[in-house]
Amino acid sequence: MLANIRDWWRSYNWLAWYPGLAFFLAIVAFNLWGEGLRRFLTESRISLGRLVNRYTLGAAAALLLVLGWTLRSTTPLGVYRPQAQQFDAGRVLEDVRVLASRDLEGRMTGTRGAERAAEFIASQMEEAGLFPGGEDGTYVQALPVPRGYLVETPRLEILDQQGHVAQALAYREDFVEYAGSPTYSSAVGTGGAVATILSSSRSYGENAGAIVGLALGPHPEGPGARLVPGAMSAGPQDPYGLRNFDLFDRIVVVREAQAAWLNVVATGGALIVTGDPLTFERRYLYRGVIWQSPSMQPVMLITPQVAERLLATAGSSLAELERMGADLPPGQIAMTDPGATVHLQAAVADDVDDEYLNVIGFIPGTGSFTGSRQGTGMDSQAVIVSAYYDGLGVGPDGMLYPGANDNASGVAAMLEMARLLNHSPYQSKRTVVFIAWAGGERGEGLSLENVMGARPGFSLFTPEAVIELSGLGAGSGDSVALGGGSSFRLVRLYQDAAGRVGTPTTTRGRGPHYRLYAPPGFGGRSALSLYVSWDGSDRTAHTPADDVAAIDPEKLERVGQSTLLTLLVLSRETNY
Repeated sequence: MLANIRDWWRSYNWLAWYPGLAFFLAIVAFNLWGEGLRRFLTESRISLGRLVNRYTLGAAAALLLVLGWTLRSTTPLGVYRPQAQQFDAGRVLEDVRVLASRDLEGRMTGTRGAERAAEFIASQMEEAGLFPGGEDGTYVQALPVPRGYLVETPRLEILDQQGHVAQALAYREDFVEYAGSPTYSSAVGTGGAVATILSSSRSYGENAGAIVGLALGPHPEGPGARLVPGAMSAGPQDPYGLRNFDLFDRIVVVREAQAAWLNVVATGGALIVTGDPLTFERRYLYRGVIWQSPSMQPVMLITPQVAERLLATAGSSLAELERMGADLPPGQIAMTDPGATVHLQAAVADDVDDEYLNVIGFIPGTGSFTGSRQGTGMDSQAVIVSAYYDGLGVGPDGMLYPGANDNASGVAAMLEMARLLNHSPYQSKRTVVFIAWAGGERGEGLSLENVMGARPGFSLFTPEAVIELSGLGAGSGDSVALGGGSSFRLVRLYQDAAGRVGTPTTTRGRGPHYRLYAPPGFGGRSALSLYVSWDGSDRTAHTPADDVAAIDPEKLERVGQSTLLTLLVLSRETNY
């Protein structure tokens, strides 16, 4: 080593002298220790066979097991585990029955059923001993949010030459209204394309016209391009220039996979062909403020069978539309001849004064002097446990959507955690805020800025972590789903906690709103977030089958214990 650096070792002697000295000392020490050990064993006549045998090895293994068990049981997860196992799924199920009962009418925002649900949740928070976190010393925060409502059963009718109804198609069998609940889709031509088009257009109203089959070529900007909201004219917002084709008195029929770039405003309305039969069972609510006018283009989703019947009147078919679209260059369209005349109607009321009622309770933290200055302790940090409680209500055809799993289960589980945490021998050092919020079924996200501004002083808290619960009691999977957007740090903690109570987890599961895009709540969020559901809970979500009978108490217990154990750690520990 010294020979290799003979030209410059005087200037950079540390490159060789220090490593060389370390190697020298290590070799000398190893030899001295080995020689000393050899002499000790020789002179003391100790038999290694007597010291190292199956009995001593077994004793050492047993000692290591006991030591490992002791260390594991004295970690925070081990200490809080017995408390988490007190989670009572039976009590949760009773709350689910109340929230999903017919008396609460599906809990749709702006209805008496939602008010009754908020009153029940507030009473349970008071009974659990939570401090009120709403307005004027109550548990409730009211936020005026106007929304549109479907006031009568939508209609899709085939007209004869005199304009009379020749055939009325069956609601939820042949067609269903599009209410503006977007499916998340990052590229053109995916199965969830309908949402991208209609979320940026006025997809409600009434109109009649002859149908035309419409085929779209590839988008001129490529498959990664996204629609600009508010498409009203040619250019980037009308990539196919549909306004140049005089389609204002035509009802276009287009396949779902080709609908992502359709500018509905340039047509008289649209019939989107979907092959998913569950589409006609599920209900979605209108989102955003609706300004109803006679010129608003209605949009319906129809079955392939209805589409074939209508296209046959234009001398075409779905297979022909597919072929026409495959041969088109980017930015071009092809149309069939006009066919049968149809009448579309979706009557929506936009003058209803809707109101979101958020229900908020909290447990004050006790770690006020853990910081270096007053106001910097753990009690000034907030751990937020939340679940949306609003539902889908009753459809215009009288169908009740109980929303037992989506999301009475999340609210009921949250209330049970509040009871146990408030009466736990382990007092929370951080402030824990429990929020049952409205707007989840309107496709909206939880706004911390809104709810943390309900009670004076709440805005001074620093949100440390947010746990959002939904769809906990039913699902086709066999594990807890930790949703997309969850913090890696909280996911690791939850996985460790779930492992302590024997519950498997997955980060690739399906929650009740799987593939439904919800924009971030007002004000954004900087706190760590964790989205907890039972895998496969989207199976019955948004359908009448989401009732109490579908709830599995074992799933409630397993996800409840895992979440409560995670919450106990978050509420008390600085390192997790």
